[in-house]
Amino acid sequence: MNSSPATSHAGDQQVSLWKFTDIVLTTAIAIVASLIAGAIAVGVIGPRLTAPTGVGGYLGRVATQLELGQEPSAPGASLAVLMILQVPLWMGLFCVPWWLARRRKESLPAAIELTQKPKDIPLGLLIGAAAQLIMVPLIYLALSPLIDTDELSAPAREITDKANDPLGIVLLILVVLCGAPLVEEIFFRGVVYGALRGRYSNWLAILVSAIFFAIFHLQLLQLPALLAFGVLAAVIYGKTKRLGIAIWAHVGFNAVTVAGLLAQS
Repeated sequence: MNSSPATSHAGDQQVSLWKFTDIVLTTAIAIVASLIAGAIAVGVIGPRLTAPTGVGGYLGRVATQLELGQEPSAPGASLAVLMILQVPLWMGLFCVPWWLARRRKESLPAAIELTQKPKDIPLGLLIGAAAQLIMVPLIYLALSPLIDTDELSAPAREITDKANDPLGIVLLILVVLCGAPLVEEIFFRGVVYGALRGRYSNWLAILVSAIFFAIFHLQLLQLPALLAFGVLAAVIYGKTKRLGIAIWAHVGFNAVTVAGLLAQS
């Protein structure tokens, strides 16, 4: 990944290609795409179609159950179904920014500073793994009097439990270690944080983009950890001006959880 950034720097001030309306438009289109995919999938797969947690899976499941006249519930789904329902969401989060950048005579990699150095891969993986192994336990140690920490790994375990054969493991890697880190960093750090930091103070941009990132996952118990990682990823991106290192940190963050749950199962 290598391109020249589309943001200009004057001290701490930056002029960003992105606007607040871009965030709203991208989010709306991604959600609608997920709902449409769920409605179409129920016609193909039938009443067996359900999905786990996460915005893509959640919206697809709700669309499916409403189509069937059922009360929304939260049963599990196969990893193949999870991918079916995540892809439209990811396409929206990626394709809309790409289209907006093209309309403004800019490339998406340049607009989101999608660059990296060779050292960013091991450094990003190390930062992400350390965040999962050190930062997250400390957060929930402080919160343990207030929440049931035994349920923290339930959403991730629901997914990894389905990776019980080579195909399942490949799908798990594609969803959790490839698709999610790339698309989510492009949108939440590249677009959301990129739009906000050009108009507000850097720390306000970091905080708001991290809150949006955490809420978007629709996982209440995991929200503090997601919020903390969102802040960390935005700080990394803002300091280095390279999205690549934030992507690899996201991969490392997810990989620790996946590896631990696969080892247990």
